[in-house]
Amino acid sequence: RIDTVEASVNALGEAQTGRLEALSTKLEGLGGEIGGQVSSLGGAVAASLGQGLDTLKSELAGVADKLKAVGSEAPADAPAEAPAETAAAAPAARPAAPAAAPATGEAPKGELILIGSAASFGDALSVFLSTVNPETGTARVAVNGPSTIALALNQPASANGCEVTLTGFGDGGAYIDGVCAAAAEGAAAPAADEGASDEGGSDQGASDQGAPDQAAAPAEGEAVQIGAAGSFGEGKVRIFVSGVDNEAKTARVALNSLRTAEMKLQDKVDAEGCKVELTGINPEGATFKVDC
Repeated sequence: RIDTVEASVNALGEAQTGRLEALSTKLEGLGGEIGGQVSSLGGAVAASLGQGLDTLKSELAGVADKLKAVGSEAPADAPAEAPAETAAAAPAARPAAPAAAPATGEAPKGELILIGSAASFGDALSVFLSTVNPETGTARVAVNGPSTIALALNQPASANGCEVTLTGFGDGGAYIDGVCAAAAEGAAAPAADEGASDEGGSDQGASDQGAPDQAAAPAEGEAVQIGAAGSFGEGKVRIFVSGVDNEAKTARVALNSLRTAEMKLQDKVDAEGCKVELTGINPEGATFKVDC
Protein backbone atom coordinates (compact mmCIF):
# COMPACT_ATOMS: atom_id res chain seq x y z
CA ARG A 1 0.00 0.00 0.00
CA ILE A 2 2.81 2.37 0.79
CA ASP A 3 4.29 1.76 -2.62
CA THR A 4 0.96 2.46 -4.20
CA VAL A 5 0.58 5.74 -2.31
CA GLU A 6 4.10 6.81 -3.21
CA ALA A 7 3.47 5.99 -6.82
CA SER A 8 0.24 8.02 -6.79
CA VAL A 9 2.00 10.96 -5.10
CA ASN A 10 4.85 10.88 -7.61
CA ALA A 11 2.40 10.71 -10.50
CA LEU A 12 0.47 13.67 -9.08
CA GLY A 13 3.70 15.66 -8.55
CA GLU A 14 4.84 15.00 -12.10
CA ALA A 15 1.42 16.05 -13.40
CA GLN A 16 1.52 19.31 -11.42
CA THR A 17 5.07 20.00 -12.51
CA GLY A 18 4.06 19.51 -16.15
CA ARG A 19 1.14 21.86 -15.68
CA LEU A 20 3.31 24.49 -13.97
CA GLU A 21 5.87 24.28 -16.76
CA ALA A 22 3.12 24.66 -19.35
CA LEU A 23 1.67 27.65 -17.43
CA SER A 24 5.12 29.20 -17.14
CA THR A 25 5.65 28.76 -20.85
CA LYS A 26 2.32 30.40 -21.60
CA LEU A 27 3.10 33.26 -19.24
CA GLU A 28 6.48 33.83 -20.85
CA GLY A 29 4.87 33.87 -24.30
CA LEU A 30 2.19 36.26 -23.07
CA GLY A 31 4.84 38.53 -21.50
CA GLY A 32 6.81 38.57 -24.69
CA GLU A 33 3.70 39.39 -26.70
CA ILE A 34 2.70 42.15 -24.30
CA GLY A 35 6.27 43.53 -24.32
CA GLY A 36 6.28 43.56 -28.10
CA GLN A 37 2.93 45.32 -28.19
CA VAL A 38 4.13 47.91 -25.61
CA SER A 39 7.33 48.47 -27.57
CA SER A 40 5.36 48.83 -30.78
CA LEU A 41 2.90 51.22 -29.11
CA GLY A 42 5.76 53.28 -27.63
CA GLY A 43 7.46 53.48 -31.00
CA ALA A 44 4.24 54.56 -32.69
CA VAL A 45 3.61 57.21 -30.02
CA ALA A 46 7.18 58.48 -30.27
CA ALA A 47 6.98 58.59 -34.05
CA SER A 48 3.64 60.40 -33.92
CA LEU A 49 4.92 62.94 -31.39
CA GLY A 50 8.07 63.48 -33.41
CA GLN A 51 6.05 64.05 -36.58
CA GLY A 52 3.72 66.42 -34.71
CA LEU A 53 6.67 68.38 -33.33
CA ASP A 54 8.25 68.60 -36.77
CA THR A 55 4.96 69.88 -38.21
CA LEU A 56 4.61 72.43 -35.40
CA LYS A 57 8.19 73.60 -35.91
CA SER A 58 7.58 73.97 -39.64
CA GLU A 59 4.41 75.99 -39.03
CA LEU A 60 6.16 78.23 -36.48
CA ALA A 61 9.02 78.80 -38.92
CA GLY A 62 6.49 79.78 -41.59
CA VAL A 63 4.81 82.26 -39.23
CA ALA A 64 8.21 83.74 -38.31
CA ASP A 65 9.07 84.15 -41.99
CA LYS A 66 5.76 85.91 -42.63
CA LEU A 67 6.33 88.27 -39.68
CA LYS A 68 9.81 89.10 -40.96
CA ALA A 69 8.40 89.76 -44.43
CA VAL A 70 5.71 92.06 -43.00
CA GLY A 71 8.32 93.90 -40.91
CA SER A 72 10.64 94.43 -43.87
CA GLU A 73 7.82 95.67 -46.11
CA ALA A 74 6.39 98.20 -43.60
CA PRO A 75 9.14 100.89 -43.90
CA ALA A 76 9.03 100.66 -47.68
CA ASP A 77 5.25 101.29 -47.68
CA ALA A 78 5.38 104.18 -45.21
CA PRO A 79 7.30 106.67 -47.40
CA ALA A 80 5.03 105.89 -50.33
CA GLU A 81 1.98 106.89 -48.26
CA ALA A 82 3.64 109.96 -46.69
CA PRO A 83 3.60 112.15 -49.84
CA ALA A 84 -0.11 111.48 -50.27
CA GLU A 85 -0.79 112.63 -46.70
CA THR A 86 1.45 115.67 -47.19
CA ALA A 87 -0.19 116.53 -50.46
CA ALA A 88 -3.61 116.25 -48.82
CA ALA A 89 -2.59 118.41 -45.89
CA ALA A 90 -0.78 121.09 -47.90
CA PRO A 91 -3.83 122.58 -49.68
CA ALA A 92 -5.59 122.95 -46.33
CA ALA A 93 -2.73 124.91 -44.77
CA ARG A 94 -1.99 127.16 -47.76
CA PRO A 95 -5.13 129.33 -47.76
CA ALA A 96 -4.27 130.77 -44.34
CA ALA A 97 -2.02 133.51 -45.77
CA PRO A 98 -4.21 134.77 -48.64
CA ALA A 99 -7.24 134.80 -46.32
CA ALA A 100 -6.14 138.15 -44.94
CA ALA A 101 -6.35 139.86 -48.35
CA PRO A 102 -9.62 141.56 -49.30
CA ALA A 103 -12.04 139.76 -51.59
CA THR A 104 -11.24 142.26 -54.35
CA GLY A 105 -7.69 140.88 -54.59
CA GLU A 106 -6.09 144.11 -53.39
CA ALA A 107 -3.05 143.97 -51.12
CA PRO A 108 -3.69 144.41 -47.38
CA LYS A 109 -3.37 147.90 -45.96
CA GLY A 110 0.05 148.97 -44.72
CA GLU A 111 3.56 148.00 -45.76
CA LEU A 112 4.98 144.53 -46.46
CA ILE A 113 7.87 143.91 -44.04
CA LEU A 114 10.10 140.89 -44.54
CA ILE A 115 11.09 138.77 -41.54
CA GLY A 116 14.22 140.25 -39.98
CA SER A 117 13.65 143.65 -41.58
CA ALA A 118 12.25 146.98 -40.38
CA ALA A 119 10.07 149.68 -41.92
CA SER A 120 9.50 153.31 -40.98
CA PHE A 121 6.09 154.96 -40.87
CA GLY A 122 6.92 158.64 -40.91
CA ASP A 123 9.57 160.03 -38.55
CA ALA A 124 8.05 158.74 -35.31
CA LEU A 125 7.38 155.04 -35.94
CA SER A 126 9.71 152.16 -36.83
CA VAL A 127 8.55 148.52 -36.83
CA PHE A 128 10.92 145.53 -36.89
CA LEU A 129 9.36 142.17 -37.87
CA SER A 130 10.71 139.27 -35.82
CA THR A 131 8.47 136.27 -36.65
CA VAL A 132 5.15 135.44 -38.37
CA ASN A 133 2.69 132.56 -38.07
CA PRO A 134 0.01 132.67 -40.80
CA GLU A 135 -1.69 129.54 -39.41
CA THR A 136 -2.48 131.26 -36.11
CA GLY A 137 -2.79 134.72 -37.67
CA THR A 138 -0.08 136.27 -35.49
CA ALA A 139 3.22 138.10 -35.81
CA ARG A 140 5.86 139.40 -33.38
CA VAL A 141 7.30 142.89 -33.85
CA ALA A 142 9.50 145.46 -32.13
CA VAL A 143 8.07 148.99 -32.09
CA ASN A 144 10.57 151.85 -31.72
CA GLY A 145 12.96 149.74 -29.70
CA PRO A 146 14.29 146.25 -28.94
CA SER A 147 11.26 144.95 -26.95
CA THR A 148 8.84 142.80 -28.95
CA ILE A 149 5.06 142.44 -28.76
CA ALA A 150 2.64 139.96 -30.34
CA LEU A 151 0.12 141.12 -32.93
CA ALA A 152 -3.11 139.36 -33.91
CA LEU A 153 -4.58 139.74 -37.39
CA ASN A 154 -6.60 142.98 -37.78
CA GLN A 155 -6.38 143.77 -34.06
CA PRO A 156 -4.63 147.11 -33.30
CA ALA A 157 -2.04 147.08 -30.51
CA SER A 158 -0.44 150.00 -28.67
CA ALA A 159 3.29 150.24 -27.98
CA ASN A 160 5.55 153.18 -27.09
CA GLY A 161 2.85 155.72 -27.84
CA CYS A 162 2.05 154.26 -31.26
CA GLU A 163 -0.63 151.97 -32.65
CA VAL A 164 0.29 149.13 -35.03
CA THR A 165 -1.93 146.59 -36.80
CA LEU A 166 -1.19 143.28 -38.51
CA THR A 167 -3.28 143.52 -41.70
CA GLY A 168 -2.16 140.44 -43.62
CA PHE A 169 0.62 138.10 -44.69
CA GLY A 170 2.86 138.15 -47.74
CA ASP A 171 5.67 136.12 -49.23
CA GLY A 172 8.37 136.01 -46.55
CA GLY A 173 6.77 138.55 -44.23
CA ALA A 174 3.65 140.40 -43.11
CA TYR A 175 1.73 143.60 -43.83
CA ILE A 176 1.91 146.09 -40.97
CA ASP A 177 0.10 149.41 -40.67
CA GLY A 178 0.84 151.94 -37.94
CA VAL A 179 0.47 155.49 -36.69
CA CYS A 180 1.73 157.47 -33.71
CA ALA A 181 -0.13 160.11 -31.73
CA ALA A 182 3.03 162.23 -31.80
CA ALA A 183 2.82 162.40 -35.60
CA ALA A 184 -0.51 164.20 -35.50
CA GLU A 185 0.77 166.64 -32.89
CA GLY A 186 3.97 167.19 -34.90
CA ALA A 187 1.95 168.09 -38.01
CA ALA A 188 0.54 171.13 -36.22
CA ALA A 189 3.93 172.27 -34.88
CA PRO A 190 5.32 173.70 -38.17
CA ALA A 191 2.32 176.00 -38.52
CA ALA A 192 2.80 177.29 -34.99
CA ASP A 193 6.52 177.75 -35.59
CA GLU A 194 5.84 179.74 -38.76
CA GLY A 195 3.48 182.09 -36.91
CA ALA A 196 6.03 182.66 -34.18
CA SER A 197 8.70 183.32 -36.79
CA ASP A 198 6.56 185.94 -38.50
CA GLU A 199 5.94 187.78 -35.23
CA GLY A 200 9.47 187.35 -33.91
CA GLY A 201 11.04 190.21 -35.93
CA SER A 202 14.62 190.54 -37.03
CA ASP A 203 16.12 188.91 -33.89
CA GLN A 204 14.22 185.69 -34.53
CA GLY A 205 15.28 185.76 -38.16
CA ALA A 206 18.93 186.11 -37.20
CA SER A 207 18.59 183.14 -34.87
CA ASP A 208 17.06 181.00 -37.65
CA GLN A 209 19.85 181.94 -40.01
CA GLY A 210 22.51 180.87 -37.53
CA ALA A 211 20.97 177.46 -36.80
CA PRO A 212 21.61 175.85 -40.20
CA ASP A 213 25.29 176.80 -40.04
CA GLN A 214 25.68 175.06 -36.70
CA ALA A 215 23.88 171.87 -37.82
CA ALA A 216 25.31 171.71 -41.32
CA ALA A 217 28.37 169.55 -40.54
CA PRO A 218 26.73 166.74 -38.46
CA ALA A 219 23.60 166.72 -40.61
CA GLU A 220 25.42 165.47 -43.73
CA GLY A 221 23.52 162.38 -44.79
CA GLU A 222 20.30 161.04 -43.29
CA ALA A 223 19.48 160.81 -39.58
CA VAL A 224 18.11 157.55 -38.14
CA GLN A 225 16.63 157.44 -34.64
CA ILE A 226 17.43 154.73 -32.08
CA GLY A 227 15.08 151.79 -32.62
CA ALA A 228 14.30 152.89 -36.17
CA ALA A 229 15.57 151.97 -39.63
CA GLY A 230 16.48 154.05 -42.66
CA SER A 231 16.53 153.13 -46.35
CA PHE A 232 19.43 154.30 -48.53
CA GLY A 233 20.62 153.92 -52.12
CA GLU A 234 17.14 153.38 -53.56
CA GLY A 235 16.47 150.57 -51.11
CA LYS A 236 19.78 148.74 -51.54
CA VAL A 237 20.85 149.42 -47.96
CA ARG A 238 18.68 149.41 -44.81
CA ILE A 239 20.28 150.58 -41.57
CA PHE A 240 18.69 149.78 -38.21
CA VAL A 241 20.11 151.69 -35.21
CA SER A 242 19.92 149.74 -31.95
CA GLY A 243 21.95 152.16 -29.81
CA VAL A 244 24.54 154.97 -29.66
CA ASP A 245 27.34 156.02 -27.32
CA ASN A 246 27.74 159.82 -27.38
CA GLU A 247 30.96 159.78 -25.35
CA ALA A 248 32.67 157.13 -27.47
CA LYS A 249 31.05 158.49 -30.65
CA THR A 250 29.93 155.02 -31.75
CA ALA A 251 26.69 153.54 -33.01
CA ARG A 252 25.54 149.91 -33.07
CA VAL A 253 23.72 149.14 -36.30
CA ALA A 254 22.26 146.27 -38.33
CA LEU A 255 22.94 146.43 -42.06
CA ASN A 256 20.19 144.88 -44.21
CA SER A 257 19.18 142.82 -41.15
CA LEU A 258 22.00 140.36 -41.94
CA ARG A 259 24.85 141.51 -39.73
CA THR A 260 25.42 143.88 -36.86
CA ALA A 261 28.37 146.20 -36.49
CA GLU A 262 29.66 148.89 -34.15
CA MET A 263 30.68 151.92 -36.18
CA LYS A 264 32.80 154.83 -35.02
CA LEU A 265 32.33 158.37 -36.24
CA GLN A 266 33.61 158.73 -39.85
CA ASP A 267 33.90 154.93 -40.19
CA LYS A 268 33.03 153.46 -43.59
CA VAL A 269 31.77 149.92 -44.23
CA ASP A 270 30.69 148.06 -47.38
CA ALA A 271 27.11 146.87 -47.85
CA GLU A 272 25.63 145.59 -51.11
CA GLY A 273 28.31 147.39 -53.12
CA CYS A 274 27.70 150.69 -51.30
CA LYS A 275 29.87 152.67 -48.87
CA VAL A 276 28.14 153.40 -45.56
CA GLU A 277 29.68 156.23 -43.52
CA LEU A 278 28.73 157.27 -39.98
CA THR A 279 28.77 161.08 -40.21
CA GLY A 280 27.15 162.12 -36.94
CA ILE A 281 26.09 161.03 -33.43
CA ASN A 282 23.34 162.58 -31.31
CA PRO A 283 21.41 161.50 -28.19
CA GLU A 284 18.45 160.37 -30.29
CA GLY A 285 20.30 158.46 -33.01
CA ALA A 286 22.94 158.74 -35.72
CA THR A 287 23.47 160.22 -39.19
CA PHE A 288 24.64 158.17 -42.15
CA LYS A 289 25.86 158.92 -45.65
CA VAL A 290 25.64 156.14 -48.25
CA ASP A 291 27.32 156.19 -51.65
CA CYS A 292 26.33 153.46 -54.13
